Amino acid sequence: HMRPTVFFAFFCFVLLAPGTLPAATTSSVLSGGKFDAFHSQLMEHAQKAIVDKDDSRAEGLLTKILESYPDDSTTLHLAADVYLRQGKYQEAAAVYSSILRLAPEDGQAMVNLAVSRWRLRQGYEAQAALIQALSGETGEMLPAETAALARQTLNEIYDDWEQLSAMQQRGAYAAQGRFHPRQ
Repeated sequence: HMRPTVFFAFFCFVLLAPGTLPAATTSSVLSGGKFDAFHSQLMEHAQKAIVDKDDSRAEGLLTKILESYPDDSTTLHLAADVYLRQGKYQEAAAVYSSILRLAPEDGQAMVNLAVSRWRLRQGYEAQAALIQALSGETGEMLPAETAALARQTLNEIYDDWEQLSAMQQRGAYAAQGRFHPRQ
């Protein structure tokens, strides 16, 4: 089992590694051609910042784009991924929730929302989102890497719950005088 820091590094490498974002694609194609020239240029700079791992710059540029195009799916995904990579789980969860309001069938957003919630220690919400994504309820077939990430996160949740249950049980025994930990 991977520990949280190792898991997060793995997550960033698999889903958010430089070169995995469509930087070679023009921003007008990514946005369905709806950006004006200024916002297309902002998107190109944001994508370069993401690839260069300059997350604070990317965040600023993507926020600027979202001020004019608040429902642009590509920009929302990129912004949420940047937040997740920075460890800004509350912000990432909010953006992934926005994506799911616009496109409830988006399995990738569902899994990433669950990862964000898990990092916020919202285990029940994370579990429900992962089960929904893995069951195919979103209507979208998950890519193999995303499904593996979802299963791995779900296993982490169950492992942590088992450990918590065991600790609580030991505490109950100790309160009854039936358990004395060795030092």
